[in-house]
Amino acid sequence: MHMCFLKQHWVLVVINRVSQQLFYFDSLKNGNPNKYPIMKEIYTRVLNIYKAHKNICHRSSLPVTWTHVKVLTLLISSNNYMYS
Repeated sequence: MHMCFLKQHWVLVVINRVSQQLFYFDSLKNGNPNKYPIMKEIYTRVLNIYKAHKNICHRSSLPVTWTHVKVLTLLISSNNYMYS
């Protein structure tokens, strides 16, 4: 059986500006946003700049929360598909 693995790493961050939640999608099975402290700092600053620009004060006490979302990967072989 010939397997074709297209190994490219990607990360997607979805921002819910109302609840101050950041949803972290990572193509690596054990991806963890804590591995990327600079990325977390940048997105936290982005939310703070947004709040300052929009004069949003009532939500300022909410902490920014990160949620790691599991990503389903698709492995393509010559005749069938396998999910991991």
